[in-house]
Amino acid sequence: HIMDKKKRRNYIIAAVAAFVLIFILAGSLRDKDDTEIEFAQVSKGKFVVSVSAVGTLEAENSVDIKGPNISGKGNIRAENVTISDLVTEGTMVKKGDYVATLDRSSFENNLRSYQEQLTTLLTTHSNLLLDSAATLSKARNNIQNQEFTVENARTTLKNSKYESAGTIRNAELTLQQEETSLEQLKNSYQLTYQKTLVNINKSLNDIAKMRKRISDYQDVLKEFYITAPADGMVVYAKDRGEKIKSGSSIRLMGNIVATLPDMSSMISKVYVGENDINKIKVGQDVQITVDAFPTKSYTGKVIKAAKVGEVLANSSTKSFEVTIKMDKVDSQLRPDMTTTNLIKIADYNDVMFIPTEAVQTGTDSVNVVYTKSGLRQEVFLGDANDDYVIVTDGLKEGETIYLSMPDKPGKFRFKEIHRKTAKTDEKDENNFDKDVAQL
Repeated sequence: HIMDKKKRRNYIIAAVAAFVLIFILAGSLRDKDDTEIEFAQVSKGKFVVSVSAVGTLEAENSVDIKGPNISGKGNIRAENVTISDLVTEGTMVKKGDYVATLDRSSFENNLRSYQEQLTTLLTTHSNLLLDSAATLSKARNNIQNQEFTVENARTTLKNSKYESAGTIRNAELTLQQEETSLEQLKNSYQLTYQKTLVNINKSLNDIAKMRKRISDYQDVLKEFYITAPADGMVVYAKDRGEKIKSGSSIRLMGNIVATLPDMSSMISKVYVGENDINKIKVGQDVQITVDAFPTKSYTGKVIKAAKVGEVLANSSTKSFEVTIKMDKVDSQLRPDMTTTNLIKIADYNDVMFIPTEAVQTGTDSVNVVYTKSGLRQEVFLGDANDDYVIVTDGLKEGETIYLSMPDKPGKFRFKEIHRKTAKTDEKDENNFDKDVAQL
């Protein structure tokens, strides 16, 4: 009997110990769950709505460093030329300093070909002059000889006045024939002379054109050695979004090799998606940070927003270019630095807001949040930024809410917002019941 009491006491002690252990473990697990679940509190205060966009710094104004200018040189085709050498981007230069050299080989080959053609034209022209002189000289001699023949025929006719009528008639016919031949020779000479003049003028014109072409090529080749038009820092130009560098080709019609930016006025160019472009207006304030100096902040304003979008590389949607002018610049800023731009769309004072991720939307399109007090609370939302959204009704300042969907959402009691129209609907329903009763 004593042994049975001891066993019962041991069982009781073991049971109590097990219960305490389970209680402790349950408490620790509950604490662990609570610590693993992320919560947030409803905040109240100033709320800023902004559009964030990554951009690139550029100088608002710059001086172009150009290659050869073929404007007005119709003899030169607008072909591409290769940059054989270009100073390092960021190099500080003075006016007249060396910047780049273009590959001369193609142009020099063309120049040699044209010079050879000019030599051929000059030789052909000389031969044309000699041949023409010989042909015209022979024609003049024939005319001169025919004039002697005509004169002899005229003398014969004059001396035959005492001869028979038949002799006189033959002398007259002979004179007419010889005069006709003389007239034909003179006409032929005029035609040959005019044709010779045309050929000579054409030859001279071809020679002049070739000389002008050669002169244009020689002038352009002098510009293949490119110097700075002003003092400044060399920044590579872009062609179709790609930077021009040594080895790149440039078109002689669009012959910008590099630029000398005016560093006293800088802009940040960004691209905004089609969902946000309607929010952007000229004059909006912008907060700018430069990736190279993350601790510094700059301010600016939107000065231009594109009305037509474009599809950028590696994108299937349209983006719109927005230009932001910085209010102030400093010596650390450089073109092509990456910027992060927060374009201020609107701001609100004394409003409640919560993290966007805390809002859940069901199949009924009702926005709710899960509170730590066990409610699936309906909420009315206002404007939003990238991280937070304004709550206009449904929550109170300081309430604790889940940042994500809880593990067992079905255990949370749904709480609907009592809309302002609820009393009106109830009154209409009561009136309807009365009408039915009367009927």
